[in-house]
Amino acid sequence: MKTWLTMCSRFFQASVYSNDCDGIRGYGVRRGGIWDYGLRNRAISDTGRLFPYTVFRTPYTVLPDAVPPIPNPALTMEFLNLPALYALGALPLLFLPYLIRQKPKRYVFSTLLLLQPFATRPERRVWGKLRLPLIFVLQLLLLALLIGASGDPVLPLATGERLAIVLDNSASMQAMENGRTRFDLARKEAMDTLRKAPTGSRVDVYLTVPWTGVVGQDLSVDGALGLLAGAKVYDLGDAANDYGPLLAGLVEEHGYQRLVVFTDRPGHGTSSSVRVVTVGEPRDNVAVTGFDVHTGGLGSAGRSARVDIANFSAGEQRVEVVLLGNGKRLGTRRQRVAPGQNVAVPFDHFPLAPYYEVQVVTEKTGGDSLALDNRRFAVIPGEGASILGVSPRPEVLESLRAVRGLRLEVVAPEAYAAMADQKSGLEIFHLSAPGELPRNNALFILPPDENPVVATGAPVADVRVSGWRDPHPLTRYVNFSMFRPRYSRPIESKVPAHTVVNSPVGPLALVFERDGFRYAVLGFDPLPFLGQQNLPMSILMLNLLGWLRDGMTAVNQSTGDPLNLAGDVRGHGLTPAPDGVARDDAGSPDSPALFQGVYERVQNGSREHVAVNLDAPRESDLLEPLPIVLDATPSNADAVTGYQPLWPYVIMLCLFLLILEWFVNPPKQAAR
Repeated sequence: MKTWLTMCSRFFQASVYSNDCDGIRGYGVRRGGIWDYGLRNRAISDTGRLFPYTVFRTPYTVLPDAVPPIPNPALTMEFLNLPALYALGALPLLFLPYLIRQKPKRYVFSTLLLLQPFATRPERRVWGKLRLPLIFVLQLLLLALLIGASGDPVLPLATGERLAIVLDNSASMQAMENGRTRFDLARKEAMDTLRKAPTGSRVDVYLTVPWTGVVGQDLSVDGALGLLAGAKVYDLGDAANDYGPLLAGLVEEHGYQRLVVFTDRPGHGTSSSVRVVTVGEPRDNVAVTGFDVHTGGLGSAGRSARVDIANFSAGEQRVEVVLLGNGKRLGTRRQRVAPGQNVAVPFDHFPLAPYYEVQVVTEKTGGDSLALDNRRFAVIPGEGASILGVSPRPEVLESLRAVRGLRLEVVAPEAYAAMADQKSGLEIFHLSAPGELPRNNALFILPPDENPVVATGAPVADVRVSGWRDPHPLTRYVNFSMFRPRYSRPIESKVPAHTVVNSPVGPLALVFERDGFRYAVLGFDPLPFLGQQNLPMSILMLNLLGWLRDGMTAVNQSTGDPLNLAGDVRGHGLTPAPDGVARDDAGSPDSPALFQGVYERVQNGSREHVAVNLDAPRESDLLEPLPIVLDATPSNADAVTGYQPLWPYVIMLCLFLLILEWFVNPPKQAAR
């Protein structure tokens, strides 16, 4: 009986499949990473087992699954009162009356002619030939339906599947494939997968950058489609190199029936719940992996640049390298790059510009598939950045205007508090000090007794230098035998610091770093800046400004790094110079730069440029991308939330059969 019920249930389920959506079921075999149905090939990630697929005639597409599709419980009938179905075993007894031969009856005829056509019958047998009238079949079916209704048939109601969509929006997804970006192709595949998800499915949507995290949780299919339609690709490298453990952890933590990753990276390994859909083909590419602009130091007009170019191609590439300053062409070089090699292209003696850009153009058609990594930007630290000087003797600080490439603004100490909303690249406190350590690179010259960094000693005249730190950027090229400050005060640091210049009475110069900022404290006054008239002091001052300038890392950053806006800064417009799109990130100091380009900070009329570049060489390798190795994941079943009773429909069918029986075998009229 149990076997017979199982066959009936399978027959019912197969009937639903065969009539659903005008579809047909079949099976496909994976061959070397490609599912071959003779209709359409589509790359997937793993396993060569035999799995079902469905071919829909409208639209004419093939939907392969990397794992066997989870049966929809809404299409599987169940019986809550299973013992009642045992009565079906008594139905064969109804056939017995039709198998037993009836005894012959005697009839009186007026003539024997009517008996001539009848042949001589054989001997009487107990069992005869089964002859079933139509009315018997209808009554048998009616009785079977009534017994089935007593079994309380139901359809389980499920919430659909728990589905996770992971869309790769890293920089390499901007590569072109037949006129469309890989990101557009991956998004289309993801939206097609969502449209074919079971009714009632709940979807979580993930993006891989700026970090692999959920951007939409517990969404309907329509909600997930809307979210994917507005997703963007960023100029960022993949947040993780090994996605296998991360994906397996998501499946285990959230109980996904399916997690599908749409990316341009191939998938390796086997997983029961995770599937990788790869878009794009291996392609040649040339990338600018480095761009540095240097000066000969503060006060020097000489500038040089170095451009690093990598060839991620199967053959040699000939490229044209163009250097631009503030959008104007400054120089051009031609270079050959062997396959898999890196070359450095130098540029020398070009004019000063707020920012620089390098572009690489390949001579071979189709030799480059990703335009993003063909450009790179640079800003010279200290050039184009402002310096804020605070001194009760402003004319002394004004002498620094003689240093080439510095933009100086001098204010009195009492006016410094009003400049709190203004951000500069470097602050110089001459004979003054703020109440607390500034959140900026800073130089303290002869600070007063009340200051947050050092304790000062008694004044000393004509002190000699007894020692200095060598090698150190501050002591480079300084002749300390000729170094004799007229007035000095020994200093003792209140925070951990390095002594750079020492004297018999105590340290004269200290440096330290805190929270990414550089600080220097002098116990003597190197100002006014006299240039060649006082070479030891002038060289030391240039070294100090250069060391503090090199600590201004904000002018050259990588995509994904914070833009380093102070939290108390207000009213700063942050504008990417290439596209002119204005933003206001004053309230979010940790906001990352998501796009490559040159940004311009505007603060109270002062402007500062920041170069942001893609620093992810793996994104440029379109020929051999890093694969995603899948880990084994548990298989999660559907959750049933309720049942839909079917007995009312069975009773309605019984009534229909009763009406049909009345027409097939109408009641006889009583004889008058």
